[in-house]
Amino acid sequence: MYNQKTLYFSVLAGSLLFPFLLSFVKGVSYYKNWKNLLIAHFTIAVFFCIWDSIFTKLGVWGFNEKYISGLHIGNLPIEEVLFFIVIPYCCLFIYESLTFHFKITFNTKKISIAVGVLSFVLAIYNYDKLYTSISLIICALLCILLYIKNYSWLATFLVAFAISMIPFLIVNGILTGGFTSEPVVWYNDAENLGIRIGTIPIEDISYGFDMLLMNVILYEYLKGREKI
Repeated sequence: MYNQKTLYFSVLAGSLLFPFLLSFVKGVSYYKNWKNLLIAHFTIAVFFCIWDSIFTKLGVWGFNEKYISGLHIGNLPIEEVLFFIVIPYCCLFIYESLTFHFKITFNTKKISIAVGVLSFVLAIYNYDKLYTSISLIICALLCILLYIKNYSWLATFLVAFAISMIPFLIVNGILTGGFTSEPVVWYNDAENLGIRIGTIPIEDISYGFDMLLMNVILYEYLKGREKI
């Protein structure tokens, strides 16, 4: 009999399955980068766990005990902590696959400026909505860094991010109640714009951008491709 308390964990396991198996395919050989990947993932996960924990305490979002194992680290379900390792691992697999197979180049400075300015304006305008303002302020700050550094890998990352939004939104759709009677993760709409893609708060896109970009910045630094 299916145990619904394993739902969140099952979503993570299902997400990890194919990127993990494909990690050993000749060419990309993703497994060879595990050391740098895990250092990057665990380091950035600390930042997001602190953010997550504070927002959980403030009631910006929370977790449905019906769909989680009951194991916690602080006030976060163990599954939520693993989310910050598993999802970046899967998305950076897409990034590394594109890096190996294609040379993607285009002018990213205008994109950095446009996204940064838009994020800053929306964050200030919605200063009273914690999820909206914080996720967009971080996005704006990251865009400033992108503009200054003009990373050679940024074009590849942007394409990888666009592709990764497909599985990312599927996973978040499951977690926000798109396929269940109640959400695994619930959101307080007083702290976001109230605009949803299906059941997913639109802020999840900027949140995902922040998380994945921070992982790539640190990952590339560790690989020595860029000097930060």
